[in-house]
Amino acid sequence: MADVSDAAIQSAYDDVRSDSNPTTWVVLEYEGNGNKLKVKATGEGGISELASHVADNSVLYGYIRVTTGDQESRRAKFVFVSWIGEGAGIMRKAKVSVHKANVKSIFRDFAVEVQATDRDDLDEAKVTATVVKAGGANYMGQSS
Repeated sequence: MADVSDAAIQSAYDDVRSDSNPTTWVVLEYEGNGNKLKVKATGEGGISELASHVADNSVLYGYIRVTTGDQESRRAKFVFVSWIGEGAGIMRKAKVSVHKANVKSIFRDFAVEVQATDRDDLDEAKVTATVVKAGGANYMGQSS
């Protein structure tokens, strides 16, 4: 079981969800070799900015706001990311499925979940396309 009791985790989640806060993403990391998670970083950029915080030897969890639509209809959608670096320890990797459920008790509302093992899985265009597809109706710049 992962420890997600740090109040900063809930606070960062609330910041990403808030329309009045410029924070668009948060990344969680493990404290040392234990199961306690803490906020590694937050930011106001896009998926590529979040992706700059992943490492091949780590397991991380992220939450990001993605804005879709066109000038007439803008919608915020949210993405839950679990990063499992190829060089992460075998026991850390083995615990991801259980720990991910604990993280989701805080990062509750999201349209898309991305399990990334390669930086290409966090490509801005690919993730945004997945979010748009999951959103149903797509009015992004279409003409009749």
